[in-house]
Amino acid sequence: MSETLDQTESMSTPRSVVAFMGGTFDPLHFGHLRMARELKQAIAAGQFRLVPCGDPYHKAHPVSPASQRVKMLELALANDAELDLDTRELKRDGPTYSYDTLVSLRQELGADASLIMVMGMDSFLSLPKWHNWQKLTELGHILVVHRPGSEQALSEPLQSWYANCKATQLEQLRSSSHGLVFDLRMTMLDISATQIRGLLSEGQSPQYLLPESVLEYINQTGLYCSQPD
Repeated sequence: MSETLDQTESMSTPRSVVAFMGGTFDPLHFGHLRMARELKQAIAAGQFRLVPCGDPYHKAHPVSPASQRVKMLELALANDAELDLDTRELKRDGPTYSYDTLVSLRQELGADASLIMVMGMDSFLSLPKWHNWQKLTELGHILVVHRPGSEQALSEPLQSWYANCKATQLEQLRSSSHGLVFDLRMTMLDISATQIRGLLSEGQSPQYLLPESVLEYINQTGLYCSQPD
């Protein structure tokens, strides 16, 4: 059974809670930042990390090089004490696998910490195409975020796997270290990186869709201005 964001309650937990959200962040925008801030509060996480990907094997490659995507994240998070930047995926050679990221984070945090990987419903539906996907919950939890009313049928074998690790309350993720998947419905800002890149390529302004410091950097470097939508 899904839970809406406004139904969650902040509860103390005896273990550390670390959540992270991966993505190309090409560019980072207020949709990313607002979602991360709301989720950190809902989960009562001690840390919420944004993890830019390097070479995602199951997605289209980022438009911008890693160095520029990291710079935009650094600018956006410079005065944000709530969200953290984690660049571990960019330090690995070859394709980026979420399984390897979870292995690395688990080694860093120890066995007892609650480790929560956040993903959208589209990513969750494609999970059977991911590297070692059935072992992801051996290392952490998965929090699936989607809009209210956007439920979609799960294909096999995802449906069977999900049935075996489905959590019914968000607190279950906070009070255990790994092994669960929770479905959370929340209202998200209707902003996309594709939309922003399209505006810039057409010579239009994406102001108020992303942090001013990020927009200034884009304007200074000419990022996306010659890229198609």
